[in-house]
Amino acid sequence: MSGAASLSRLGLLRRLVRKELSEILRDRRTILTLVLMPLLLYPLLGVAFRTFLVSNMTPRGAPKYLIGVHPGGEGQSVMWYLHQGQKAIQERKTPDERTSEEASPEKPPPHEQPAPEIREQPCEDLEEEVSAGRVHVGIRVRPPGAFHPQNLARNLGVDWEILYAEDSSVGLEAVRYLETVCAAANVRFLSLRLRAFRVWQREVPVQPRPTMVRNSQPRKPALLPGLVPLILILMTITGAVYPAIDVTAGERERGTLEILAAAPVPRLDVLFAKYVAVFAVAMLTALVNLGTMTATLYLSGVGPMLFGAEGLTPLVFGQVLALLLLFAAFFSAVLLALTSFARSFKEAQAYLVPLMLLALMPGVLSLVPGLQLQGPLAIAPLINVALLTRDLLEGSAGAMTAVVVVTATLLYALAALALAARVFGAEAVLYSQPGGWADLFRRPRERSDAATPAAALLCAALLFPSSFVASALLAVLGGHSLTEALLGMAAANVLLFVGYPLVAAWWGRLRFSSALRLARPSWQAWAAALLLGLCLWPWVHELTLLMRALGFASLREGNLERVRDMLEQWRTLSPLLIVVAVAVVPAVVEELFFRGYLQSALLGVLRPRSAVLSSAALFALFHVILGSVLAVERFVPSLLLGVLLGWMCWRTGSVWPGMVLHALHNGCVALLGYYQPQLTELGWPMSETAHLPPVWLAAAMLGVVAGVAWVRYGASGGRQPPVAGSPGG
Repeated sequence: MSGAASLSRLGLLRRLVRKELSEILRDRRTILTLVLMPLLLYPLLGVAFRTFLVSNMTPRGAPKYLIGVHPGGEGQSVMWYLHQGQKAIQERKTPDERTSEEASPEKPPPHEQPAPEIREQPCEDLEEEVSAGRVHVGIRVRPPGAFHPQNLARNLGVDWEILYAEDSSVGLEAVRYLETVCAAANVRFLSLRLRAFRVWQREVPVQPRPTMVRNSQPRKPALLPGLVPLILILMTITGAVYPAIDVTAGERERGTLEILAAAPVPRLDVLFAKYVAVFAVAMLTALVNLGTMTATLYLSGVGPMLFGAEGLTPLVFGQVLALLLLFAAFFSAVLLALTSFARSFKEAQAYLVPLMLLALMPGVLSLVPGLQLQGPLAIAPLINVALLTRDLLEGSAGAMTAVVVVTATLLYALAALALAARVFGAEAVLYSQPGGWADLFRRPRERSDAATPAAALLCAALLFPSSFVASALLAVLGGHSLTEALLGMAAANVLLFVGYPLVAAWWGRLRFSSALRLARPSWQAWAAALLLGLCLWPWVHELTLLMRALGFASLREGNLERVRDMLEQWRTLSPLLIVVAVAVVPAVVEELFFRGYLQSALLGVLRPRSAVLSSAALFALFHVILGSVLAVERFVPSLLLGVLLGWMCWRTGSVWPGMVLHALHNGCVALLGYYQPQLTELGWPMSETAHLPPVWLAAAMLGVVAGVAWVRYGASGGRQPPVAGSPGG
């Protein structure tokens, strides 16, 4: 595609986007959702939050317990003893606590609850009064009439039977308090008796004294930060629903969609313009809601109560906005895919009501206390975004989890957009012909040379969570032998990276040779792959060290120690098993998917440079996550390696040389780690943190330059022609 044609197409896209946005923004419902609802909703929520927080932080008055006792001297003795216990509890407090209470008796410290008040109620029938709820508890002395302070001095003990109703929570609280008071009174009485007999020892040898330590960073309320993602998701969805219906089902009902489809404009351009318009409105809605919410929190004074002394910082604001961008990108594509099926505005609304209810579920789950963003929840669509937003607001989000969530959501967004393109391009959708959901899954009648981008991106979106779950399962099964673990890892790689593209190619009636780039390459391509595979790893190693030196590192010393321990265990196995499981199998299956299936599909809609770079970026994202460890420093080396592999596949027209290059590269790294002790003894020190000798790097650079030149000028004879319709033709 020439530069002039590219500029012309960009100008056309800009005009289409401007047209769609102007039509959407003229709708009063959009303006109502975009501007008026946030301006009315968040001030009301701010007042409600403030009222809720203030009412919960205001100390309540002292609880009052009504104690039923027998009339006469016995009841008076019981109450006297309880008051002695209350005095003993008061005397145990530190001088600072007593001073604080004396200075402000009506407002105790926030961490100190007011002492309950107990009052007596003479009763003839204690059980009847307790059962009827006229007193909270009743105290019956056993044996009757035996309790008197003088009796205690003569070392005569008694029992108190404390009665409470089985359905009375206040009565149960009163029982627990009376047990504490009686224990304090007993200790006080024992102390007085020991002093009377001149026994100078503590009445209780070990006295536990709970001491509260204030948090340097007070924790935020768990409920309200969890409520924020629910509100933002609800408002973002609401802002995107009406535009999505209007630009698809609305235009179809008005008869303008058929006219637009008949115009000399590519249908994908029309869809992309509609998607950009819906996404822009969704992001405007999210931005207005987030900004209005932030302003409301600060102006109402609720921000510090919700998010600590610093409130909602600009960094957290930006992170939440970025997550909303991902959420809006994904949900806008889903909305377009669903509304494209509808033949009327009413039918589209019927489709979207269940979807909106489903989309609210992740926000509701963010309110569940103790629900952690880990395991399958990190890759669950929408749920992961809601929980990550909650963790960001609470300040507890982890880097590894955030990368998994963002990567998964990005892949889901791409797959949803590709699905929308497939639906929008159907004749039944554009021209009101009878159609149904079965059209989406119907196998094509004719064979094709490459997969559609929709199918390829859908495979990538399914592959990422599947590989994540497979890694987690292998970690759970870590109690098995190391040989079984390696074989299980290799089997999982084959099942996922080969199974998905093969099933998709069979279902899509693809020619396997062209769709997976299985053509026979020239002998120069084989030789260049051998040379690059042997010479590339030193510079990949040095680039990884450079990334760590620049601060782009997440593998700490503890992670490196685990890597060293793993290598020690590997050295007990056969090197052939290590090379096959760790080097050969991953190289073969990854090249078959990323360069064979995915890149071939992208070449149908992108220029070769963009297709190679896109497949390399996805390849690098897959290699950043090592099981449960995040290795950020691997992204750039993996990206550059993916670019070289993709370029070689495009130049040679075959995936086989890339498999050889990839396998040799992985094999060299694995064997160098395996034989590290022997190489060190020979004077060739090898370490994952040490630089290689300059001679090695110079020789490797010569080999890389020679291999690239060989591919560029001598190994491209077998290159296949671009896929039909490719912009790179």
